[in-house]
Amino acid sequence: MVQKKQVLVFLFLVGFLALNAQDERSYIRKGNKFFNDSNFTMADFMYLKASEINPESIEAKYNLANSKYTQKNYVEAITDYENLIPQLKAKNQKAKAFHNLGNSYLKSQKLEEAIEAYKNALRNNPNDENSRYNLAYAKKMMVKNKDQKNKDKNKKDQNKEKDQKNKDDKKGEKEKNKDGNKK
Repeated sequence: MVQKKQVLVFLFLVGFLALNAQDERSYIRKGNKFFNDSNFTMADFMYLKASEINPESIEAKYNLANSKYTQKNYVEAITDYENLIPQLKAKNQKAKAFHNLGNSYLKSQKLEEAIEAYKNALRNNPNDENSRYNLAYAKKMMVKNKDQKNKDKNKKDQNKEKDQKNKDDKKGEKEKNKDGNKK
């Protein structure tokens, strides 16, 4: 009799867990459909529902981060990718997440962070040509930005020198006028 109750409880738990797993998958599938239809608000909601059912759901978290990236919500996408990456075990999953993290940083004009993310993507998948290309692009942008900052600084310095020269010239003219008035 006791053993029969234990078996029934066990079967109930297995059924409940299977139902929850099915609900999680169902929410992810619905989220994916909304995402493909560009209804990102509903896609986010579905991914969050899947995460509520299974807080360890890598797929729900990854899809939510991708959805935020697609919505140009790069700050939240960065946070989601950064929280997700330590949970990933497979190198190919880590490579994809690091690649997307790099893209989010790149779009946020955080070039040093983007470069580091692309390097991490390549450490996990050395054959990833997209990450290799994006790494080179981010490095090129960083050099371009440094060159632009140097040009801006030089221009600013030249303007300061010009302003100082104008002040000196005006000061000299005032002194001439004073001397001329005294005579």
